[in-house]
Amino acid sequence: RLDFENTVRKAVKQEQFELYYQPQIDLNTGSIIGAEALTRWNHPQHGAISPAKFIPAIEELGLIVPFTDWVIRQVGKDRLAMVDLGVEVERIAINISSKQFTQQKIPQKINDALQPFGLNPQFLELELTESVLAHQDKETLAILSQIKEMGMSISVDDFGTGYSSMVYLKSLPIDVVKIDRFFIKDLLVSRKDAAIVKAIISM
Repeated sequence: RLDFENTVRKAVKQEQFELYYQPQIDLNTGSIIGAEALTRWNHPQHGAISPAKFIPAIEELGLIVPFTDWVIRQVGKDRLAMVDLGVEVERIAINISSKQFTQQKIPQKINDALQPFGLNPQFLELELTESVLAHQDKETLAILSQIKEMGMSISVDDFGTGYSSMVYLKSLPIDVVKIDRFFIKDLLVSRKDAAIVKAIISM
């Protein structure tokens, strides 16, 4: 474990990760309307290491802030590269952890990271966990309001498996609800799953 933790520290410090972009498709038109930035780590000795393994380690080691800072900067670089290639992507989603959200001034941090690239942050969609949205204190509401004022979108990740409160769907400025794959994977064969997904979409 100690060896793995040292490897993770080195990876964050040396920015050994890569970003892949999973397209978001409009099912009515078939066109790409956005993308989600996914972090991948291909270690020179150990090969591909799952995010399910290295992301928790990064959080436990207190490295989530510099790691997320790198993600934001890299998304900015890649956004410019997409424009140069003529690739039209309306929105790019990035994950913001609960620790990053509460410890840092996220709106200002994003603005500072994208400023050198001359990019307006309105192309970003911030994916927040339900644990962040469950704490509807003044600080959380103020940060969410700032995010909206800057033109960014807010999405709820893995909806349906955590707190899933109807209250924050009603009271918070949420643009997108990402239904957890637990309900999606058997959608075509399970009437129960289909009913639940339809109900969430209707709400």
